[in-house]
Amino acid sequence: ARGVKEGMTLNKVLTLTKIVTIVLVMVCGASAAKSSHWSPFIPNGIGPVISMSSTLFFSYVGFDAVANSAEEVRHPSRDIPAGIMACLTVCALLYGGVTLALTGLVKYSDIDTDSPLSSAFKSVEGLRWVRYVVDIGGLVGLATTLLIGLYAQARVYLGIARDGVIWSRLARIDRNGAPATAQYMVGAVAISLAMLFDVHGLTQFLSIGVMTSYTTVAAAVVQQRAHAYHKSNATKQLVASAALSLGAGLAVRLSAPTAVVVVLVLVAVLSLAPLLRAQGSFTPPAASYVCPWFPLIPWLSMASTRLVTTSSRHHAATG
Repeated sequence: ARGVKEGMTLNKVLTLTKIVTIVLVMVCGASAAKSSHWSPFIPNGIGPVISMSSTLFFSYVGFDAVANSAEEVRHPSRDIPAGIMACLTVCALLYGGVTLALTGLVKYSDIDTDSPLSSAFKSVEGLRWVRYVVDIGGLVGLATTLLIGLYAQARVYLGIARDGVIWSRLARIDRNGAPATAQYMVGAVAISLAMLFDVHGLTQFLSIGVMTSYTTVAAAVVQQRAHAYHKSNATKQLVASAALSLGAGLAVRLSAPTAVVVVLVLVAVLSLAPLLRAQGSFTPPAASYVCPWFPLIPWLSMASTRLVTTSSRHHAATG
């Protein structure tokens, strides 16, 4: 579609600028980091790490734009999985590097939550100039997030509208090959949400919403492969796994004894056994690319997202 090539060119330039900024932060931060700030490495234990994962999940939602761009890819069966894995790997490494640099500069309890990187470099003699680079990188990061988000969401509306689930007008393509109506709607929704709601609250709900949608997709993969006769059994097994994962998450959130959490997690893992024994009841779709390691991968996706969502102390009501 016209505009995709131009938009991707702009995105490449902005993304390169952002990556250069991140690498600069990691290098400069490592040069002034104090290893004493990393001891103990997990001061409050693993529980808070799991609980806060639902909030931090917002940082990893961009890779779904790769899947939503399947129509623009020459070899989707090869390029889409490779693109998603590459995206996740690079993001995880960059986030981990920046986090280590930040906690090396400032003790975790003294981090300024409003502007952590800028404040951290402001207190380091000889590296105060880095905070200005960080501010520029933040603006570039917002631009790339908006660009990719608006592009990907319009493609989601396009696909759903083609299936007849939502307003069919959103499936219309203009003379340039772009889903103009869907794009206008995405822009209008984004503007309305930005005007009416607090960014922090939107971020929390986005993380929970994305994890809920991933849970649904993972369950749908199992359900769609089941033979008609075995669909009810597959549904019961999925519900049991989801319930056990929710129970383990609640146990973590309520600071239950470790033994209780371990037992719930082990029982949740054992709930995978019926799905493994019934592999003959599932038929892979006639497609060039199917989910690997079935049913382990979709089950892990569903169980982990429910566990993280429910264990969050901040979002228990929406999990």
